[in-house]
Amino acid sequence: MNSTPKVRVRVWDQMVLIGIGLALFYTVFEALLSIFLQVNVDFMQRLFGAGQNTIYGRLTILCLFAIFGSHAQYTINQRKIAENALRESEERFRRIIENAPVGYFELDLQGRFNFFNDASCDILGYTAAQLPLRSQRDVSDPAGRARLDEAFERVRSTGETAKSVDWVLVRPDRSRRFAESSISLLRDSR
Repeated sequence: MNSTPKVRVRVWDQMVLIGIGLALFYTVFEALLSIFLQVNVDFMQRLFGAGQNTIYGRLTILCLFAIFGSHAQYTINQRKIAENALRESEERFRRIIENAPVGYFELDLQGRFNFFNDASCDILGYTAAQLPLRSQRDVSDPAGRARLDEAFERVRSTGETAKSVDWVLVRPDRSRRFAESSISLLRDSR
């Protein structure tokens, strides 16, 4: 079910209230200011008994601040929906990867394991606590290291995925297994 939730801006939303509050503050401030500038006008008369032009001006200000507040709240609501969708997508991806029957792991630029699923631990023969202490070079035979190093360098320089890189992995008990990997470059803020 991929229905996009609709965003509604309600009168009581935070930014709408801030807009209305600013408009009311402006009205009171303008009334106080006119008292100090005019000698014969009292505050209540200026606040409630103002002329038609003043009332229209105050209503215009109130409407502008309410519109600003509702637009700002709509934008905030849209961002929250996008963040929730991203969080759900990341969680779904993580569950898929963690429960996949094939090995999936991510390496940093030095070749150390920084993310892996349980299948990777089973295939490589290391526990989840041991694997972050190892690098790709620790689990491959010399010929495989050369092929992997060459593939990693090609992926780093071109950004293109290397598909079907054959290598032999060496488990902690020194047994060997044939492995086939795809190598992709994942970019982050660093």
